[in-house]
Amino acid sequence: LTYAFGELWGDIALWLLLGLILAGLISTLIPTDFFSTHLGGGVHSMIIMLAVGIPLYICATASTPIAAALILNGVSPGAALVFLLTGPATNVTSLTVLLKILGKRSTVLYLLSIAVFSILFGLFVDKIYSLFHISAQAMVGHAAEVIPGWAQICGALSLLALSIKPVYRAFKSQLAKITGRKLIPSCDCPNEQELLTKETHQESCSCKYTA
Repeated sequence: LTYAFGELWGDIALWLLLGLILAGLISTLIPTDFFSTHLGGGVHSMIIMLAVGIPLYICATASTPIAAALILNGVSPGAALVFLLTGPATNVTSLTVLLKILGKRSTVLYLLSIAVFSILFGLFVDKIYSLFHISAQAMVGHAAEVIPGWAQICGALSLLALSIKPVYRAFKSQLAKITGRKLIPSCDCPNEQELLTKETHQESCSCKYTA
């Protein structure tokens, strides 16, 4: 429980917040007709999502609410799946590293494998929805009808309470990087550079760094 609500949630809280913000912006600012017309299904929808997902830097935690918002606005489940598979798996930074480590041929094979199988799985998912006559838009948020209103409010408030500390730390850390301020250990642990180079110190030290 300590790990789940402490370290684990601390790692994903900021990404989930960013994903929810982006999902809200997508749902509010982009017309529904745009998604249903261009991303309503078919191979062309998958290719568009590939073009968006491959270079984009986004983790699985942030991409999930974005995919839900896309489906709610008319994007086919298969196209949303392509985004979920390619977004966290690739980005411009990771591709640069792969080119240096694996070479051009292996990197191209890596990208082709992700692209081909993402499209195949996307078409497969769309086919399943079509065969069973399931409306993805109707299914999004369907669980809210089962959960009582008071439980939804309590869950949302609990989530916000758990997110305050890790989100604050994440913003503080990013602000320190932008302003160029060094992080200073608040106890007798080694400095940050020593922690990065000595795994034993990193594992044994539980200091909190402050700017």
